[in-house]
Amino acid sequence: MSNIYLNVLTYLILFTLYYVILNYVLYLEDIKCCSDDWRRNYIKYYSLITIIGLPLKLLSKYKDKINIVKYFMIIELLGGTLFIYALYTYSRDLKRNKPRCDCSKNSVREFIYSYSKLIIIIYSIVFFATLIALIQLKVIHLSIFHKMNKFPFSKLQKIKK
Repeated sequence: MSNIYLNVLTYLILFTLYYVILNYVLYLEDIKCCSDDWRRNYIKYYSLITIIGLPLKLLSKYKDKINIVKYFMIIELLGGTLFIYALYTYSRDLKRNKPRCDCSKNSVREFIYSYSKLIIIIYSIVFFATLIALIQLKVIHLSIFHKMNKFPFSKLQKIKK
């Protein structure tokens, strides 16, 4: 039963995160502050799709019949990396354009910038760990295959007869 509570808590945190990001981007759009950018639009729509999709994803863990979740997972998989890239570069550019984008300065911008850097670091670690694991599996596979080729199968066949 505690697993259900952990899932709900995780989804509430994610919902809050995407809600804060969406509100910040909408705020910048409303005040016309350095917001005429494809990344802003991408962040806005991706956050909105994720907010709508999170309850469906949570329900899918407990109901097998929700087919729309498959499409949400594909969007999440393909769009998540681009989202993090857009979030990082957009918040970074808002910070760099100080005289022009002072209107964007607040704690949410700093949070989004730090959050996106952290996620990029985590993605990088996971990517390189996976790459190293795949290389090691390939080396082990080649080593086993090489040892099998050295194994005297002909002697085994003679013993069998």
